[in-house]
Amino acid sequence: MITNEMKWWFGLAAMAVSSPLAAYAQCVVQDDFNDGTPAGIWTHATSPGSSVQVAESYGRINFAGTVNYGTYDLGFGWSTGWELDMTQNWALSATWNCNAPAPAGYYGEVGLAIGVMLDVDPELPSLRYGMTMSTGLYHEIYDGWVYDFRYQVLNRWTNDAYTEVVGDYYYDELSGTTYIWYDAYTDRLYVDNQLYGANPWVLTNFRGGGSWETTATIGYGVYSWGTVSSFNWNQMYGDNFCLIDGAVVGPAVGACCAGGTCVETIESSCDGQWMGEGSSCEASCSSCVGDVDCSGAVDAGDITAMLDDWGAPSACRAAMDLDGSGVIGVLDLLLLLQAWGPCGG
Repeated sequence: MITNEMKWWFGLAAMAVSSPLAAYAQCVVQDDFNDGTPAGIWTHATSPGSSVQVAESYGRINFAGTVNYGTYDLGFGWSTGWELDMTQNWALSATWNCNAPAPAGYYGEVGLAIGVMLDVDPELPSLRYGMTMSTGLYHEIYDGWVYDFRYQVLNRWTNDAYTEVVGDYYYDELSGTTYIWYDAYTDRLYVDNQLYGANPWVLTNFRGGGSWETTATIGYGVYSWGTVSSFNWNQMYGDNFCLIDGAVVGPAVGACCAGGTCVETIESSCDGQWMGEGSSCEASCSSCVGDVDCSGAVDAGDITAMLDDWGAPSACRAAMDLDGSGVIGVLDLLLLLQAWGPCGG
């Protein structure tokens, strides 16, 4: 008997033999920040009085900071328009650049984080429960010794306090792509620099402390603590969020029809016909007979959409099967022509 867990691992093995670029081309949700991301997709927030700023520009989500003389400052961009469905497996990739000037004085720390949060207040921001993968620089003078190093760490967060799970304190990369994937069957989250790597960092019992949450918000963030020099938009930024596998929910999510298939995603990731925010692949997008593209009228656009799915309809275009025969054919086209004109007209 093949269990769900076996199917998941068979899937991992199959994807592991393909290149990351091939997987990236199959993004369920992709945001490269080049499309003037619509309002409601991301929420930007900084801690009160923060020296850190957040902005989407230059095709990235960018962070800048003024000189910091001791406070702990945060700035984040959170995917509040769409969230990961934590009831099933998923995998994503995210690129980043962390090249701020090294901290000075007696102590200082600056870095960039990729977060997956089961519980977060994006307006503050408040890291209530979840994880961050952080990369940064640390400086401290203690008992006459100078400690300077670049690191990468995986942290678990509970009520704005973190516990380090694993870390690399000899990490010297200034930029890269991080892959994060989740196994819903075992409740484990994995982090690596390659998709389904053989030796990833593992965070067990991920939803154990927040099992009431069925979705997760993701985001990029920057932190600045101690004596930290200013840094600009070209030094600290994130880019190219790609959900490679999994499903999303949220106010900006809707059905997308392409190539006879349907996926629920955000509009900027739809390479086919966008059925509108709040639409689903299971439900009809319009109560107006014949308005299969949800434009508010039965017109040439509906004929084009019907011809694109001629034959067996995809899930989100079941409304095109006007005669209920299970296929899209000549009778459906004739019924569409009978309803020609504005809906309700």
